[in-house]
Amino acid sequence: MDSGTSDSPSAAARAQIDSLFEAVGDAVFRIDGKGRILFANRRAIELVNPGVALANSALAELVPFSDRLALDLAITQSI
Repeated sequence: MDSGTSDSPSAAARAQIDSLFEAVGDAVFRIDGKGRILFANRRAIELVNPGVALANSALAELVPFSDRLALDLAITQSI
């Protein structure tokens, strides 16, 4: 691995993005390539599981079993 530029955003850039996600009125998740939640804004938490942090949870655990294949496909296509 070289020390050149990387495709992953810096911590400061992620903080700016997460701040923007908090400002929108919709539920927003930032996930990794395996579907694990890296960030969920307050609206997402309110809708899914009020008062419980969703970070490090699998997004698939939050959707009905019948929708998991579609979710997996969407995640795969977005990578």
